[in-house]
Amino acid sequence: MKKIFFCLLTCFFSCYISAQTMVSGKVVYANTGEALIGATIIYGKGKGTATDFDGNYSFLIQEGERSLKVSYVGYQEITKIINVRKKLLTIDFKLKTVLLNEVQVVADVAIDRETPVAFSTIPMKQISEELASQDIPMVLNSTPGVYATQSGGGDGDARITIRGFNQRNVAVMIDGIPVNDMENGWVYWSNWFGLDAVTSNIQVQRGLGASKIAIPSVGGTMNILTKGTGNKAGGTIKQSIGSFGRLRTSLGYNSGKLQNGWGFTLAGSYKKGNGFVDETWSEGFFYYGKIQKEIGNHILSISAMGAPQKHGQRSYKSDIATYDTTFARSIGDTSDFAGRIINKGIKYNKHWGYLDRWRIDSNGDTIHNRETLNTKQNYYHKPQFSIRDFWTVNEKFYVSNILYASLGNGGGTGLSGNTNNYDENGQYNLQEAYNANSDNIDALYSANENKAGTYLRSSINNHFWYGGLSTFNYQATEEISLSAGLDMRYYKGEHYREVYDLLGADYALDAANGIQASEVKKTGDKVGYHNDGIVKWTGMFSQAEYSNGMLSAFFNVSGSNSSYKRIDYFKKKNLVLEDTTYYEALGTSVTTELEFDDDGNLIGANKTMVEDTIWHNGKAYTMNSPEAKVAETQWKKIKGFTIKSGANLNLDEYNNIFFNIGYISKAPRFNNVFYYDNTLFRDIKNEIVKAVEGGYSYRSSLFSANCNAYYTIWENKPSSGGVTVMVDDIPYRANINGMDALHKGLEMDFVYKILHNLSLEGLISLGD
Repeated sequence: MKKIFFCLLTCFFSCYISAQTMVSGKVVYANTGEALIGATIIYGKGKGTATDFDGNYSFLIQEGERSLKVSYVGYQEITKIINVRKKLLTIDFKLKTVLLNEVQVVADVAIDRETPVAFSTIPMKQISEELASQDIPMVLNSTPGVYATQSGGGDGDARITIRGFNQRNVAVMIDGIPVNDMENGWVYWSNWFGLDAVTSNIQVQRGLGASKIAIPSVGGTMNILTKGTGNKAGGTIKQSIGSFGRLRTSLGYNSGKLQNGWGFTLAGSYKKGNGFVDETWSEGFFYYGKIQKEIGNHILSISAMGAPQKHGQRSYKSDIATYDTTFARSIGDTSDFAGRIINKGIKYNKHWGYLDRWRIDSNGDTIHNRETLNTKQNYYHKPQFSIRDFWTVNEKFYVSNILYASLGNGGGTGLSGNTNNYDENGQYNLQEAYNANSDNIDALYSANENKAGTYLRSSINNHFWYGGLSTFNYQATEEISLSAGLDMRYYKGEHYREVYDLLGADYALDAANGIQASEVKKTGDKVGYHNDGIVKWTGMFSQAEYSNGMLSAFFNVSGSNSSYKRIDYFKKKNLVLEDTTYYEALGTSVTTELEFDDDGNLIGANKTMVEDTIWHNGKAYTMNSPEAKVAETQWKKIKGFTIKSGANLNLDEYNNIFFNIGYISKAPRFNNVFYYDNTLFRDIKNEIVKAVEGGYSYRSSLFSANCNAYYTIWENKPSSGGVTVMVDDIPYRANINGMDALHKGLEMDFVYKILHNLSLEGLISLGD
């Protein structure tokens, strides 16, 4: 009897369990996709569970119609009715905050099924697992429309392209602060190599994007969001070991929100190693610190970050035959390759060589100092500091104010003199240059010092960047929000070359400076050029948004004023008088005095620098006169504006469609406004961008997909540096107005959840 009862009981429980369904999924923050730890899921009276460290949950439930309630402190509660029929059910939840926060107001983060733009969000977990020791853009190669490459192969030299637009036309921001170079729009990733240690997520918006401020987001917007008090507490210690001796140690800790309203985020990183490409070694540090404090209805935040680094480089373009003649032939190279460096493999780097810096000591002995030297090195440090205040005036009105500064200094080395001297192995013959420099007396300049025929110079690019960003957001009604703001920046780029390594010589000669006292240059002296580029930027923006759960739309208008000025310290000075101005007239000039013997034979010569003198109304003026002014241009002001709009329609809980359209009138970059001789380009016209985009998305617990198409016309696309044109036999520098480009394409990505912890992902990008 007992055996029969036990069998019946076992059968009953087996049937009961088989009638239950496993429900699982993930709870994340809607804006960033970050996992919410400890979120509560109630699925019956007195029955519930909580999410784990990765935001995942799971539980067993009886079949039938069930109600799920998901809640998390500070976030809007979600109640969802589900019909349980399957043996396995996956449901993800995306919670929104009860009140707006700084990420929503300042960083312009797109929201799924609401913001009408094509975007992808790379969560912290994916960054941690996939980035390793690569540059930050490399983790984005699994994003539709994005192509990232290591360029020449040097550490930190990565380049990113979105929809065929290079990163000059992709707006990159860190917590809403723009980091594209103010003169040329470029982004140098070696300056941010350790940022992944404190990154909450990276969002890439393709096309015009959802950013309110007037930034050059023609191809897209990349916003890197760092951790703060809104993120979970915790830390990481990571040791990465890679090929070619690459090592990286990273430490990071985020306190989350402490009881007294304080919070902090700290991180540090060190990397060192050799690259895949010959002699592309690297060494760098990264530091990051952020302190936050809640004071009443204000959140005050102070942050500092930087990444001093140094790495070897190579040119990113060379003849294909240099690496592989067979491949060169296969794609149409019919030359005979005579006298060329060929078949060196893809690791080949022509810029390095072997060097013995020998010298003779006081005893007449030769002292050797052997090394391997890459003549192309990059070294830079670009710290960024910010202080920000986020003010919740009331539950409808929010104000954010940010002040920031970036003080960059560094440069890149290269050869000056004989730059085409390679040995039989295809490496630069540094030893030959050193030996020639070590025994090269030129009596015209010195009787006992050696003159450099070939030496290393460094192209210095320092900058001083200060900015302020104020953003206001007003929730007029439950459906309508209004925002506006002011974006102000001042940027000064300092550009010059200096003698970096004389390679055994004592001095080099350079005559580029029109106001110099001597052509003789020692290590650290400026050569070649010395100028400043100054950019002032003022932008105003406003945006209206509507959202009722089914339909969301926005309309954005922004305007900007760019002011450019160029100052050249190597040109002769202007003489500015009350009644006239003499341009580039006062400096120094070289005079040569020849010495002859009694028979008239030349026996020597002396070069001296003589100050130029201008006589005006009986008075003599030189470059040291108060009226002599450094050669600088007038301010050139160029206005620009952006108009864009879009809408998203949620057809049901699974399907939505969106479109956006925009028009941008964008000021040309600095090098297409002023030429190197301080002259203004002729016929300067704004770049014009016209863009339209549409898309469709499907969302379910097992399968999700996005499909979108874009069509972008780029008018007056600038040619870097422009061209020289002749007008009435006078040469002028000009842009090629009317040179246009068309970017169009289709993008699709999808994810299929095979199991609650196993997914299949894919993407297709077709661009023209």
